[in-house]
Amino acid sequence: MSPVNNAIVPKQGVRSIFKAMDPAIRLLLVIGFLETTAFIFYTSVLMPYYRTLGFGPEVAGILNSVLQVSSAVTLLISGFAADRLGRKRLYIGGQLMRCIVAGSLLFTKSYWGFVAIHVVRGLGSMQSPAQNAIVAEYSDRSTLATSFAFVDTLAQFAAVCAPILAGAVADKYGVKVPFTIGLTLATVAVLLGLGIKEAKSGATSAEPAKPSPSTAKTADRNPSGQTKSFLSQISDMFTHNSPVALYLLLAANLVSGLANGTVGIILPFTIMDRFSDTYTAVSAVQTAAALGTMLVLVLGGRLADLYGRRRVIMTSLILPPTIALVFGATSIWQMYAVIMVVTLIGNLSSPAIRALHLEVVRQGDRASFSGLSSGLSSVGYALGSVLAGFCYKWSPNGAWIVDIILFTLSGVLFVMAASRHERSPGAEQEAVATS
Repeated sequence: MSPVNNAIVPKQGVRSIFKAMDPAIRLLLVIGFLETTAFIFYTSVLMPYYRTLGFGPEVAGILNSVLQVSSAVTLLISGFAADRLGRKRLYIGGQLMRCIVAGSLLFTKSYWGFVAIHVVRGLGSMQSPAQNAIVAEYSDRSTLATSFAFVDTLAQFAAVCAPILAGAVADKYGVKVPFTIGLTLATVAVLLGLGIKEAKSGATSAEPAKPSPSTAKTADRNPSGQTKSFLSQISDMFTHNSPVALYLLLAANLVSGLANGTVGIILPFTIMDRFSDTYTAVSAVQTAAALGTMLVLVLGGRLADLYGRRRVIMTSLILPPTIALVFGATSIWQMYAVIMVVTLIGNLSSPAIRALHLEVVRQGDRASFSGLSSGLSSVGYALGSVLAGFCYKWSPNGAWIVDIILFTLSGVLFVMAASRHERSPGAEQEAVATS
């Protein structure tokens, strides 16, 4: 364990941690719930809406690829922009993109209109790196993973309830009503987001508000006062942080994206081919996955804060053999149970991994690295989605085996990154010193 993780951490209860949370984190909890609900109200009914307009599955696949490519490019750039221009600006910008998407769905019926909407959906991902950095700024290190767990748990609670509600509303009142509800909730989220303040330190770049002699030389501006280029910022980030840990995390995110992109295709097709092709049967997969995720996030966050990131991340190595249970499922209810167990195990390490991403770099690089890693994950997801379609057509069981291998590799890479970071106390102490 690293010197920081070896320190004695007060074993606070979850309730006391929640009460001690900064008001900014509590506001993010509410916003996250509203945004997830809004997002699901218009995305969960898109597939049947496409069919009513005469679009087939090949169009849905193209639109998903457009979304992932747009997200990847946005994430790669927006993280660095958030560190240079301010986290709140990018956070609100992402929220506004979601409002545009929900509003545009009320009027769009053409193929190219949907292409444009999915580009804008991708632009909405600019919010993610900024949000991660904001959560880190307003959290103590001893409760950072737990803070992420709270934010994600409330969002997953919305993901459990919203799909069923959106489907019922669409069936009874028409698909435009869920779109309108989504737009309304997204607008309320933007208004609440305006109340978020910038980081307590006031820093919006890689230069701390009160730079110490050891950190002043790592400021984002060169001696002549000119802002560094995008590539220079990337080089600077790897120079002043542990490069091996960063490379391992980036590789892990790319492979994790491949794995999740693969399962995103083969899971619904497995449900349709083996059990039922009704909309309810397929959408219930999302509810089962969200329920499993919601139940375990807070536990995973507390374990990560109390016992260290690496120990909790090692539980992800249990995920691959658990996925193999899909081969033995003989009913759709057994399949739902397997999905819930898989997400329980797979997401136990999620808060630890998110916290690790924010701890391997200096304060001013947090949004930058978060965007870079998330962008690579989106690239992997896009590639995994395309490859999974061909692999599943060749052999459904073979596609699942490939997915198990990918999840195994991503788990190993995440554990290696955590281990490497623990062996670099100097880099971690610098990151803590600037937070």
